[in-house]
Amino acid sequence: MRNFLAVLISHERLGALTEIVEEFRLEMNRRLSISDAEVVTARPLQEQERTKLEGQVAELAGTRINATFREDKSLIGGAIVRIGSTIYDGSVRGRLERLKERLVSS
Repeated sequence: MRNFLAVLISHERLGALTEIVEEFRLEMNRRLSISDAEVVTARPLQEQERTKLEGQVAELAGTRINATFREDKSLIGGAIVRIGSTIYDGSVRGRLERLKERLVSS
């Protein structure tokens, strides 16, 4: 680690340390088949619910999951999961919006 920092300092790249560490984390996750997932729910989840949902998301993604959770009451119910650029919208709000679009286009 000391040699790594010495190289960054000698090349005046210490300001890029945060970005380098993040890229290293992403590369290690890629090699270990771990996907980052952002899970947005309408209400706070209990630990048991988080664990169950993480398992479902891992099965959906086909990899292990490193999930971060946040709350958005405007979803009404359900959840939205983002893995990379893919979004899975299982929220009540999303379902209502899709229903509205189908009714308008009929």
